[in-house]
Amino acid sequence: MISKNVTTLIEKLRVTESRTSLLNAFDNALNFKERGKIDEHEFELISSEVEKRLREIAPAQATKKFGPKDGEALRVLSEVYEQLKEDFDLGQNRVGNGVKVGGYMITGTRFVDRYISYKGADNINASLAWLQITPDEPPYLELLVRQVGDVGADPLRHEKFAKISDAVTAYRAELDKIVT
Repeated sequence: MISKNVTTLIEKLRVTESRTSLLNAFDNALNFKERGKIDEHEFELISSEVEKRLREIAPAQATKKFGPKDGEALRVLSEVYEQLKEDFDLGQNRVGNGVKVGGYMITGTRFVDRYISYKGADNINASLAWLQITPDEPPYLELLVRQVGDVGADPLRHEKFAKISDAVTAYRAELDKIVT
């Protein structure tokens, strides 16, 4: 059950233009949680709303307070990549190894876009991306397999996943086919 005070605060946070007010609301919520005046769930709601709004109006301040917006994507994909490195010979990758920043995030059309990819000698590219369209929407993983250079062709495989394990299993299956 969310108290009326917390509900009112969240409504105000959604429209505030003051980063100082947002940071104060977070600090006050933390203090209230520690003193037992709000529960963990209410604190998480306030914290999430402060982070979302701060990322909109003061991205640098949000990064300082909450870490990079793509921190979870980077952590998860780095772990996946490290495991793949042990299981596959990625030395022949023609697009470079590691976790990369995607074009959607660079252009600002997605809140988060991080990916790993492999392109073999036959120009088949398989990528696994962590995407989040806006701060309000949940992230998802996207597998894309395509024949590079075949302009206008449909992807060979294109799937979206909510579960990391399902996405990694599908990506591994594609790497099994294309890693030489």
